[in-house]
Amino acid sequence: MAHFAEIDTNNNVINVIVINDEDLLNDKGIADETLGVTLCHQLVASSINNRWVQTSYSGSFRGNFGSIGMEYDETLDIFREHMPLIDWTWVDGAWKAPD
Repeated sequence: MAHFAEIDTNNNVINVIVINDEDLLNDKGIADETLGVTLCHQLVASSINNRWVQTSYSGSFRGNFGSIGMEYDETLDIFREHMPLIDWTWVDGAWKAPD
C-alpha cells in the first residue's frame, strides 16, 4: 500500500489516503508517484488547489510519515512536526532550541 499526504497552500498536511501499489505502476511496471498524485486528485475532488506528496509509513523516505498536523518542507523534501517555539532551528533532522 502507498500513502499520499494532501498538502495545503501553507505546507500543512491536512489529509492522508492509501492507494493500492498496483495503481502506481506505469506501462513498464515501475512505480510512478505522479500516477498516485493524479489518482489522489481524482478521488478527493476538494483537493483541487492542494498538492499531494507520497509519504512512507515506515519513514524510509521524506524523513517521517506525513501525518495530519505535520508540515511538508519542500526545500528539504521531508515531513516534520511544526516548529515547537519561535527561534528554534532544524538541525540534523530535529528541532533545536536556541543557545
